[in-house]
Amino acid sequence: DGSYMYFSRNTTGVGTVRAYNFLKSDVLTLAAQSPTGLNSPSGIRYKSNQVYVADTGNNRIVVYNAPALTVANTWTNATNT
Repeated sequence: DGSYMYFSRNTTGVGTVRAYNFLKSDVLTLAAQSPTGLNSPSGIRYKSNQVYVADTGNNRIVVYNAPALTVANTWTNATNT
């Protein structure tokens, strides 16, 4: 929506995705390492109010709704959940 910049960080397999809000000058954590979280995120894309994250350590794509920052969908090994 133009108010956020999304970015990922991967440190030794522990991954996070964050959103920087330009209007409020703050950073929100979108996703972090957990049993159901990200493992080695390697790419991120924003399109049509959704954030797509390549979660390479878990062999999946995770889609988040923006700006609500909720999980919209996941694809694992070509399956949609």
